[in-house]
Amino acid sequence: MKRRPTIAFAKWRLAVHLAETQKVQGHAAMPAFQCQCELCQSWQVAHLHVIPTDTLNELRRLGVQVATPNELYALSSGPGQREARAIYHVVGKVLSGPSATVFDKALAIETANYELLRTEPWFAVRVTKASESVAPSPSIDDKNAGDVIVIDCRFTI
Repeated sequence: MKRRPTIAFAKWRLAVHLAETQKVQGHAAMPAFQCQCELCQSWQVAHLHVIPTDTLNELRRLGVQVATPNELYALSSGPGQREARAIYHVVGKVLSGPSATVFDKALAIETANYELLRTEPWFAVRVTKASESVAPSPSIDDKNAGDVIVIDCRFTI
């Protein structure tokens, strides 16, 4: 199995199967595959300004095709800005990092745990196994390659 021993991504450490990761980039079964909407079209350049430089470099090192996420959509819009979400996938193992969920005492439920990477403009990320996420994810043929891992980014643009 071809894995990089350990790759740092934000607050996580991942072991990535590079060949399988390439197979899930721009996957035809994913919602953003060949999407021609305004957000997907503008993301080709906008990602260079929206994603923090360190995070952008780390995603590339993981083998992610950053300009073409597997999922991309606006969550809300307001005067002068909108909140959006981009979802990427890699194949391998999460070796360490923040938990994908946290207990919200006020709501008395487990909620998604997004780690804030930048406050202005706002950018946060969550890393979890696809099997523990509601986000659509590609499947892989080589089950020995590891798990499909979801890199879920939320941000303002």
